Amino acid sequence: MGKWLGFLVGALVLGTAFPHLLKSITAQLPWQYVALATSGLAVLGGLAMLLLVPDGPYRRTGQRLQLTTFLSGFRLPRFRAAAFGYFGHMWELYTFWAFLPLMLTTYNSAHPNANLPVSFLSFLLIGAGGLACMGSGLLSRIIAPAR
Repeated sequence: MGKWLGFLVGALVLGTAFPHLLKSITAQLPWQYVALATSGLAVLGGLAMLLLVPDGPYRRTGQRLQLTTFLSGFRLPRFRAAAFGYFGHMWELYTFWAFLPLMLTTYNSAHPNANLPVSFLSFLLIGAGGLACMGSGLLSRIIAPAR
């Protein structure tokens, strides 16, 4: 399970980094082209999942939606502590991803001779996290996770 979770999270991180790679390839085109390209690829990916990936053998019919169930978990102190710790971690992670291109652009402005490739470096730095997730997933097959 750890291997596949690592690959899933790694794919999500690479998906976050991918628009920066597109921008570095299409540097002269307006940003709207990157948004259109990534949106189109997301639609194609969804269609591929719908058409090419069958339901698993343990799929059950969905139950009726109960909106209060979401809040009932937060009555448990241990769940609440874990959830808020996770939310805080994700807040800092998404903040880093959002500000990384800004930091690189600011560095370029402060050092005119630097001329760092902001989009490509953003892709590499964010994408490295995706590779780390996949590597950790593989490592979980060797080192058993704690209960």
